[in-house]
Amino acid sequence: MSFPPDPFYKEARLAIFEASREISLYNPKATARFWYDLKDPLYPQLQALAATYLYGYSLINENFPSLTDVNGNVSSIVSGDRVILLTSGEDPLPAANRAVADRHLVFREVASKQVRREGTTFAFIVADAVPMAYTDSRDVLQPVH
Repeated sequence: MSFPPDPFYKEARLAIFEASREISLYNPKATARFWYDLKDPLYPQLQALAATYLYGYSLINENFPSLTDVNGNVSSIVSGDRVILLTSGEDPLPAANRAVADRHLVFREVASKQVRREGTTFAFIVADAVPMAYTDSRDVLQPVH
């Protein structure tokens, strides 16, 4: 039995491969953790991308921007963690920063890229969790560099 070729499937897999190679530049020891939303329209591609880095070990959760997964388990993020935010929508960095603010952390963007192939477009943001510090008289929280 044979099946007709599916150009979307091919392009989606090429996009995942391209993103995985790009991420490897910022994740040489494969210790970064992935965070995305299972309600994202391109969830299967985002999940497949996280799977290229041992999904079970590298996943924060699939309930972005919440640190609590659908089963009620709370994920930990600590200073020094490298996180890969995946999305096919809006910039996830502001929502990620709100999610970790109560831990006195903020994400500092290291790199970002939009991956585009015919029929699929998503982005990844590589960010490091760093401590917040009060930097001015208005008590605005900023990353410590």
